Amino acid sequence: FQNPVKARVVKKEYSGKTGGNDFALLKFTPSPKLTPVIFTNRVNRMDRVSAWGFPVLVTQFDQSFDDILEGKLKKAPPMVYTEGTVNALVEKNRQMTVIHSAAIAGGNSGGPLVNARGEVVGINTWGYTEEDEGAFVNASIPTERIVPFLQRCGISPQFSRTSPALPQ
Repeated sequence: FQNPVKARVVKKEYSGKTGGNDFALLKFTPSPKLTPVIFTNRVNRMDRVSAWGFPVLVTQFDQSFDDILEGKLKKAPPMVYTEGTVNALVEKNRQMTVIHSAAIAGGNSGGPLVNARGEVVGINTWGYTEEDEGAFVNASIPTERIVPFLQRCGISPQFSRTSPALPQ
């Protein structure tokens, strides 16, 4: 993505609870160069994953990000890519969360968590660091929680051939 485009928020959903849904659907005029996002609802412990996004730790040093914040849509800042592994699939109040080791930071929220086949398995949402212990945890909302939001917005996401679509 070299040229940013203007988008508008079509729908938002926020539960207000830690670990709850926090989604926004944006509408923009797509470029013919874009390929559709492919989802999968298959994610397992030890799967290789990558996080994609625009963490402030990086964008604060890029002039193109400052320009966008000032309304000057010249070029997009570089997308940051990190790799890791799914460490655990945890569930609380019947809501699954993907815990992974692909580094994320403030600004990564809303970016995809992608498996080794290029399929979206989740949306990065939060990270936690225990500085005294040197431990960190990164979390993503899995596809099984994203798809119902998209369907409520009238969007039918594409699934990989190896992943059965979630029930309607």
